[in-house]
Amino acid sequence: MYDFEKLKTAKAYIDRLANGIDPFSDKEMSGDAILNDVRLSRTFFLVSQVLGKVIEGGDASQKPKKESFFYISEEQKASIPLTSECYVSELVDRINAAAAPNNCKKLRQKWLSHWLMSKGFMTIYLDSDNKSRKKVTEAGEGIGISTSTKFGVNGPYFVTLLSRGAQSFILDNLDSIISEGEGNQGKPWSREDEERLRELYCDRVPIMEIAARLERSHGGVVSKLRKLGLL
Repeated sequence: MYDFEKLKTAKAYIDRLANGIDPFSDKEMSGDAILNDVRLSRTFFLVSQVLGKVIEGGDASQKPKKESFFYISEEQKASIPLTSECYVSELVDRINAAAAPNNCKKLRQKWLSHWLMSKGFMTIYLDSDNKSRKKVTEAGEGIGISTSTKFGVNGPYFVTLLSRGAQSFILDNLDSIISEGEGNQGKPWSREDEERLRELYCDRVPIMEIAARLERSHGGVVSKLRKLGLL
């Protein structure tokens, strides 16, 4: 027989830890605190969900609802096949296929694109029609990223290709990609965030690059710019 009062107390502690709060002082833990590590946070959320099912009288062995975060184990990561060359979308599909048994949120391609730009492997430029385009930097070429021209019904277009080395590099840095991808998106804007947004926009930095630097979605940046009366 469970002591439900103790389970409720345990769940309350786990919920605080999952949200980066010290369960004893109720103060936010520093970003470099080991208990604030994103991998531990996901584990705390999972444990909290199981405790919630037990407390509510449910069956903890039932398949849980889809998690609101992406998770992949080291074993699953090691099982992802590498090819001589592939599109970014193909690698993302392979990663999601490997993580499918976890019943979690899918890795999003834009997380990877934002990470590559934030780390200087890709950048944004304005073409002759004043449209934002992505291109590989020298650092990106150094890890095996390249671009190729394809031709469609609307004319030529560019695609990003990943060598086997680039695929391996991305998998090695997947935790950082996930952490930054889930980072600030959906979170309230601080005054510092807004000031940084103003500076970048006034410096004519393309919105896609602003989104990557601030770890926000493209739509979130556009929405905030409109609220600030800048767009």
